[in-house]
Amino acid sequence: MVDTPIRVCLVSPDEPKARALAEKYRSTHVVFLQSPGLPYKVANRVRNLWNRKKRSRVSTYYAKALVEIKKAGPFDVVVIEGGPCDAMAPYEDYRGDALMYHLHYDPTMPFHSTGYSRVIAVSDYMANSWRRNCLDPVTDVRVAHNGIDISKFQRGFTEDDRKAIRARFGFAPDDFVALYCGRIIDSLVDALRELNGDSRRLESMSQAALLHSRKFTEESFYREFVEKIGE
Repeated sequence: MVDTPIRVCLVSPDEPKARALAEKYRSTHVVFLQSPGLPYKVANRVRNLWNRKKRSRVSTYYAKALVEIKKAGPFDVVVIEGGPCDAMAPYEDYRGDALMYHLHYDPTMPFHSTGYSRVIAVSDYMANSWRRNCLDPVTDVRVAHNGIDISKFQRGFTEDDRKAIRARFGFAPDDFVALYCGRIIDSLVDALRELNGDSRRLESMSQAALLHSRKFTEESFYREFVEKIGE
């Protein structure tokens, strides 16, 4: 048996930090995409608002980028990161086992998806949500958990450190604090409901929390759940 080297082509926005990180991965070919200018960004913001009214998630810039990326091929396997659930037209010749979809959002509504041979989800929750809501059966839905550097969470805190941090964020010493990093899901909200006592606080670190100018489909839906918990 002869081992075949795996050559990875990665696509990234052209940013200084991305280029610095790319230097660490000598065996990976990185395609850097130039960020569009201000006129395009303004036009794209208007287009996205219109697309949301039509319940469409397709970005024109995303579709254009896919065409440019394809020029770096041919590839044995293409993994589409996010984007529309239907395989994009420029990749029709990669249909079958060569085209996969990387799922990192929660598909809460029924939807159609065609053209992908495999869906790779970042959690069992999202994989099950895809299986439950996808109207076009995909035979192979797998889970590849995101890697977490647990050393970042192993720092020791003294009791004084703990009190100071709680006071800084407005928490009482006896508050039960749930810190959730990512997109909030109904399972977490339901779990918080089951906690006894009144000293419950939820802090959510997510795109919706950090990017105040953007509104996400699920944000208002889950906000109602969280507000009910606070009542």
